[in-house]
Amino acid sequence: MATFYFGRKYSAFKKITVPDADKFKQRYYEFTPSELTYDPSSSTYNVNDGGAYSFGNPDTISEQFRSNLVIRWEYLPGSTLICMVTGQNK
Repeated sequence: MATFYFGRKYSAFKKITVPDADKFKQRYYEFTPSELTYDPSSSTYNVNDGGAYSFGNPDTISEQFRSNLVIRWEYLPGSTLICMVTGQNK
């Protein structure tokens, strides 16, 4: 049995401007703090870069519980019955 925790936190949001540029840093524009504000009441980021739009907070934390059960029974010499049960709870 194991419990797995996974989380991710995003920062330094960018907008793609030239997707086929030779250098990676030339492919995007990074928002400044005055262009990107976070609204905790609605969990959204508001962008004001000439046009006004918003997007949801992509940060996530998840937990999973996984377990395995294996039963082996030798009902006759040389004969084996195996039963496997796997469970997952998110």
